[in-house]
Amino acid sequence: MGDDDVLVDLGGGVGKSVVGGVMIFNASQGFSVELSESRFARACRALERLEGAAASRACGRACRERAGRPGLIEMAHGDLMDFDLSAATVVLAFSTCYPLDFQARLQRKLLRELRLGARVYAPQHKGWDEGLVLGGRSLAPIPYDFGHAFRVEAVGTAPGEL
Repeated sequence: MGDDDVLVDLGGGVGKSVVGGVMIFNASQGFSVELSESRFARACRALERLEGAAASRACGRACRERAGRPGLIEMAHGDLMDFDLSAATVVLAFSTCYPLDFQARLQRKLLRELRLGARVYAPQHKGWDEGLVLGGRSLAPIPYDFGHAFRVEAVGTAPGEL
């Protein structure tokens, strides 16, 4: 991940992944989408504390350097199926508790909305059709040490494509 990446965490909980993606791995933008009101509220409070810490003496050299570069972190409260993914270059979907039919819908959403080359980290992607081609796109597996990762790639039109 780097300066050109826009990170979206679907089911982002308290926002740790997007904060790390922007502050540590230098993504230009990080968005956490969380349905739970309580987790969303905790994420917003944590982001406020982070902003205060970055302006304090507690922020070390590396922290000050990162805080001085452009970067955007946003927490969104809502249904991840309603969130526009078209700007995302990296998507996290730790979907261990999502029902299988929901995961299948999520896979289709990713293929419809993500740009070619976008990466998806989905360690628990049960319910996905590994051979699904949608709109001339597929989620091709890429090497990753912790679970499953995919890249949105163009493929030839197959007979009976959805």
